[in-house]
Amino acid sequence: MKKEVKPKHFIHKPEYPGGIKAMRRFLAEQQQYPAEALAQRIEGTVQLRYTIDHSGTVIRTKVISGVG
Repeated sequence: MKKEVKPKHFIHKPEYPGGIKAMRRFLAEQQQYPAEALAQRIEGTVQLRYTIDHSGTVIRTKVISGVG
């Protein structure tokens, strides 16, 4: 019995459909800035933790550090 030979790179890295530019465009379109923060000119960085399942769906999100 011969051993099955697998291609060298049979595990592929995930890639957003349309590439990095399409992903950045999608994120910019989906970003929601709170009206109160916009009015008070509040800016900052928010860190999130998220889990993506085998089909690419985000199933859990948690804010690690926020602005306020």
